[in-house]
Amino acid sequence: MSKTCAKIIVLVNLGWLTLGLSGCASNVVEFPAITDVATTMKKVLSPEEQEQTIKEMALEQSIHRQTAITDIERR
Repeated sequence: MSKTCAKIIVLVNLGWLTLGLSGCASNVVEFPAITDVATTMKKVLSPEEQEQTIKEMALEQSIHRQTAITDIERR
C-alpha cells in the first residue's frame, strides 16, 4: 500500500472518529439558550438606575464572598 493511500485511510478514520465523538458530546452537554437581543434592548437604565443596580450587584458580590469564606473556613 502506498503512503498516500495509508494517509487517506488514516484521515477518513479520524473523520469518522471525530463525527462519532461530536455526536456523543451533543447528547451530554446542554448548551445555554441564546438570549434574544431585541428583547434585552427594550429598556435602557437611567444614570440613577445604573448606579443603584451597580450598588445592588456589589452588595450581592460582597455577601456571596463572605458566605464562601465562611463555608471554606468551616471545612
